[in-house]
Amino acid sequence: MRVFAVAVAFTCLLSGHAFAWGQEGHSIIAEIAQRRLTPQAAAVVEQLLGKGHSLASIGSWADNIRDQRPATYNWHFVDIPVADSDFQPPRDCVPDPNKGDCVVAELTRLAFDLRNASGAARIEALKYAVHFVGDIHQPLHSVLEQRGGNGIDVQLTMRGHICTGSCQPVTAHTNLHAAWDSGLILRTVYDWGAFVDSLEQGWLAGPEAQTPGINGGSPADWAVDTHKVGQTVWALTPANKVLDDAYYNQILPIMDRQLGVAGLRLARFLNEAFVEIPAPADPRLGCDTVKGPPVPNLSEPDNIDLFKKKLLYYRCASYEADVAHILSDAQRWIAARAVQVERPAIVLDIDETSLSNWPRVFKDDYAYIPNGRCEFNKPGDPCGDLDWQQSGLATAIEPTRKLYDLVRCNNQPPSCTKVDVFFVTGRREAEHNGEFASVWTLRNLKAAGFGTIERDHLYMRDPNATDGVSDHKTRARIDIEGRNYTIIANIGDQQSDLINEHADMTFKVPNPFYFIQ
Repeated sequence: MRVFAVAVAFTCLLSGHAFAWGQEGHSIIAEIAQRRLTPQAAAVVEQLLGKGHSLASIGSWADNIRDQRPATYNWHFVDIPVADSDFQPPRDCVPDPNKGDCVVAELTRLAFDLRNASGAARIEALKYAVHFVGDIHQPLHSVLEQRGGNGIDVQLTMRGHICTGSCQPVTAHTNLHAAWDSGLILRTVYDWGAFVDSLEQGWLAGPEAQTPGINGGSPADWAVDTHKVGQTVWALTPANKVLDDAYYNQILPIMDRQLGVAGLRLARFLNEAFVEIPAPADPRLGCDTVKGPPVPNLSEPDNIDLFKKKLLYYRCASYEADVAHILSDAQRWIAARAVQVERPAIVLDIDETSLSNWPRVFKDDYAYIPNGRCEFNKPGDPCGDLDWQQSGLATAIEPTRKLYDLVRCNNQPPSCTKVDVFFVTGRREAEHNGEFASVWTLRNLKAAGFGTIERDHLYMRDPNATDGVSDHKTRARIDIEGRNYTIIANIGDQQSDLINEHADMTFKVPNPFYFIQ
């Protein structure tokens, strides 16, 4: 009778409309994240939710209010065709005026709302974020076909981990999506807290969870990552649609990974949203004026002053972390690819990729002023770009400098594969105050910690060139290839740095401060 009662309860649990991860899965993800919040983020969470409230307690809120807010319906998933491997917003995230667009778009908006909203809007942003970071990691929430498996009837017949000895397998008629939401978790432990403990001792303590950058990436990256898992889950579905213990043992490592990585990414998502902005001693950076995120007027579009404040807040709060996320991916790729070619090389752009011109950009109020003196002791005066460059005061963008040290094997073990680094810049080889730009550029790179760069590893733009920056950079890469190098990575902050191929892989770091064709 006891086995029968469990089977009936289990069947009832799975017979309704499936969402993503049942309350167990969302609670597991939220608890993993809560244990990894920074003190600042934990304090903000407590301020928003009240003392003693856990993230797990709000993990399923977005499902609870889904019927009341039909415009949020599509925010729980992203519809990528199972045969495809990329995320294409025009195809996979089509706005519906009655149901919304997709989880990728909503998480992108929530990243902003968590930093900038206030009051009840910020509390709701937190509740949605905790839920949707979980949703985007449920494998079948990335699959278009059969409504993510909701249309595939299955018979779930398994003992799982909680049924041992002579007990009979629990049998339930459900669908593939619903089985993934809760059924498989419920066959692993009776209590979701025990599942967290199991993950802490298992997947979260393993090598993949320790991989640098595993908790990074954007919502679009997460969708693609989850879709790859979704393709595997789709392919593992038995032809007879019977999910038995053999199936359970196949998918358990997949489920562990998705719950674990979702918790890690949720923690980082919140830690970055609730970051405490330091006030650096250098007033040229502007961060000493930032007290918190600017509050938008939701009744009208942003005016230019508010938009500039948002840029300043982003530059002080999140910019370097976003650069680090991109370059952690680049680091993994470079390490793997470098051992496969004879003469590996990478290409780095300079401005806003290797060196930061932020003091000049901020002083000039985001304008580009090429000529004139640059004197920071004269408030209100502009800062001429050539004078600024020649001063050599641009500091390294630290994640790039660290990447440089790694690929050049500085302070690395003897087994490290050294990669040549070429700097390809849009700076013109102009003469200013009796000195050429290449001279002060090399001097600045050295002062910023990039070491002594050989002149033939720096490509400057012709001072009289009339074609575009992208053409110059493409020619430079072709020339590097002509020197028998394989460019395994090309890294820059502008699309013009990266187009026209001639590199195995490209990595774009953020630069919302200016745009170069």
